[in-house]
Amino acid sequence: MSNLRRDPHRYMHFLWRMGPAFMGVTTWAGYTKHTALSDFVNVNDEGFLLLTIANYHKRWEAIAKRMGAGVSLVSLSVCLENVSPNI
Repeated sequence: MSNLRRDPHRYMHFLWRMGPAFMGVTTWAGYTKHTALSDFVNVNDEGFLLLTIANYHKRWEAIAKRMGAGVSLVSLSVCLENVSPNI
């Protein structure tokens, strides 16, 4: 991640790939048609996106592995732990 800004091609690929996820597809599409990237993605947006990826990438990888293996993302035992015995 730290070298991402040193490689403009990788950096732009990263932003174009992740931009719609953090701004919303419709908002992203509206801006990209008529606005320079620097006018709608600021330092705070970039920082938030990088922080989110740094904090959650292991979880997303685990979810992808479980989905690829055909395993349910929610285990029954976890669901049952939250059920009140009075129900």
